[in-house]
Amino acid sequence: MTWGEQLTEARRARGFTQEELAERLGVSRQAVAKWERDAARPGPANARALRDLLGEDFPAPPAPSPASPTPEPASPAPAADTPAAPPAKPKRPHRWLAAAGGLSLLFCLLSLFNYLLAAGLGVWLLGLTAAGVVFGAVSLTARGQPWQNVQPVLALGVRAAGAVLAALAVSALFAWCVWVGRAQYRVTALEPLDPALLAACPALSASIGATLPPGETDVLVYGGPVPAGEGVAAQYLLVA
Repeated sequence: MTWGEQLTEARRARGFTQEELAERLGVSRQAVAKWERDAARPGPANARALRDLLGEDFPAPPAPSPASPTPEPASPAPAADTPAAPPAKPKRPHRWLAAAGGLSLLFCLLSLFNYLLAAGLGVWLLGLTAAGVVFGAVSLTARGQPWQNVQPVLALGVRAAGAVLAALAVSALFAWCVWVGRAQYRVTALEPLDPALLAACPALSASIGATLPPGETDVLVYGGPVPAGEGVAAQYLLVA
């Protein structure tokens, strides 16, 4: 009887299956199956564990011969007290950032559409109100209604038109403020001051000379104020 057959008989005598014996030894079931087929030999640690489980009378595995298979290295038992490292979570792109950017862009587009729609609707309502008032007044007059009956219709139309005009004025004021805030002023022309003009107006010459840095040429500016950094002074004599 080979040592593998003895292992099979001893295992069955103790009522162990291959899975149960492998679990107690801390090895795989395939390793136990190889031992029983004499395809491999357990290492010293596993051989000692087999004798503890199957009894001290269980024979130790024979020493490997050149023709016999080499023994398996001892399988280290898993450390029960060492907690397993948590699996690394795969990195995911920050989808919420992309969603927030998309929502912001959508909000801007909706705001622009709302502004354009309100402006267009205001103009349309103004025209519709004016047409309705004129049509109502003409209809009442054609029917022979007295002026006292036509006057309330006109007053109602004037109030409605005033409300629409006020809304349009607020929108126009807002648009003008935005345009002024984003406007970029540029100089359209620079001309030297006439020396005769400076000689005739010494106060003007002194005032301009006080506002210009040393060595700067006195100039007339056409087209509006010049932003800082254009190579000329911040205050000018404006002719525009």
